[in-house]
Amino acid sequence: MEKEISIQRFIVKDPKTIDIDNNLKFALGIMHEYNIRHLPVVDKIQVRGILTLRDIRLVQSLDHEKLENISVEEVFIPDVYKVEITDPLEDVCYIMAENRFSCALVMKQGDLVGIFTWIDALKVLGDIISKRP
Repeated sequence: MEKEISIQRFIVKDPKTIDIDNNLKFALGIMHEYNIRHLPVVDKIQVRGILTLRDIRLVQSLDHEKLENISVEEVFIPDVYKVEITDPLEDVCYIMAENRFSCALVMKQGDLVGIFTWIDALKVLGDIISKRP
């Protein structure tokens, strides 16, 4: 039987975050600058949820107000999938797929240490497939 592989090997460590009080224009700027689609939302140091590029694009399509006038707090998703850094990769991927989660925030003793997205999961799958004979 194979040993369980921890999610730790595949995460993006120390992800960029956004403060809950910032506006969507600022958040979008961070996403473009770092070529990312997910920003963990924090209030001081506490993780409050996730803001995705999709959330911002949806607001843009529905609301004619300028992004600088809309706060992250008004849009972010508070119920976010969190995992421990030692959780098995297989379990995390299964739960993400089953629930259609776009990412998991990776925690260590209550602190955010990384993020694992569906893109990261596809990279893992690609690595597995490329090693097959």
